[in-house]
Amino acid sequence: MKKLLLNSAFLFFTFGVKAQTCSDLFISKYVSMGANNKCLELYNPSPNPIVMNGKYYLARYKTPTVSGNTSGPVPSFPSFSDTVWLKGRVPAFGTWVVCNPETVPSPSNNNAICDPLLRAHADQVGNIYGTYGSGVGDPTYFKGSDAITLEKKVGSTVTIVDLFGRFTDYMASSTGTPSAWSTVAPYTGGTGMGVWITKGYMMERKPTVLMGVTANPSAFNPLAEYDTITKPQVYQDTIDAWNKLGNHICNCPGAGVNEIENPSNISIYPNPVAEFLNIMIISNDIITHVAVYDIEGKLIAEKNVLSNIKKTEITTGILPAGIYVVKINYRNGKLGVTRFIKN
Repeated sequence: MKKLLLNSAFLFFTFGVKAQTCSDLFISKYVSMGANNKCLELYNPSPNPIVMNGKYYLARYKTPTVSGNTSGPVPSFPSFSDTVWLKGRVPAFGTWVVCNPETVPSPSNNNAICDPLLRAHADQVGNIYGTYGSGVGDPTYFKGSDAITLEKKVGSTVTIVDLFGRFTDYMASSTGTPSAWSTVAPYTGGTGMGVWITKGYMMERKPTVLMGVTANPSAFNPLAEYDTITKPQVYQDTIDAWNKLGNHICNCPGAGVNEIENPSNISIYPNPVAEFLNIMIISNDIITHVAVYDIEGKLIAEKNVLSNIKKTEITTGILPAGIYVVKINYRNGKLGVTRFIKN
């Protein structure tokens, strides 16, 4: 895979390819809330599941380091160190959350970790990479001034299916480094350009957005397509904001069918778990399927439910320690999502 990416001169990279609304993945939430508390939520607006393995990946394009470099060429295909391939199956009208992988404070990464309560929302985590501030890095280490893309490779053709930010923008600096896009034109964070909004905030795509941005915009106004979740004042506000991950509202036809079941209606015990996992689902809806995924998106176990039961048990003794995602499908089309920790 690495060799293929490094030989990217042989790939055909396209922008602005005509796309249909409500047909492909797009970025639905953007989390940049201090330290390495960074996640991206992807949304499937279509009535069909989308399998991402070997096809979709996230990429980071770092901020230009030369002031005024706002009209240069769009960056070339990224190096392997700036991409993370996505693994898993996004259900119809469902989401996929990708978060930063840092769990252990270290001077090499400026002691910045991803809060376990945020990371627990992840369906997949990125790849840990070298020193804080190094010249390369997994896209889940993005800064508020980096452009982030969701890209798709089919054969030798690579296309942008969504873009957060703008290639080649040079933002105003904070302590000598580019900082973030802001809320007032031309949105590059200078004096009089409002609030730095892509750093320290959680943003969610407006319900009216039905597809991703497939071409570099003339300017990136963060609030044109995103609403900002109120900046937390206390830690509980932060947790409440993160709990919005895994559920997106979209105006695509049929998008309301796969409503996310409130996690408070799903009880998992014990959690953390050692040998056995008991999933107690408190709901009047008929359950049809239960699946367990690891944090990389690999299917670990699944069970088709043939009767109207509210409890099922899955053996977890052979699982390695880590965070796991449980997805529960109901006959009425709802999707329940929760997580557990294996010691």
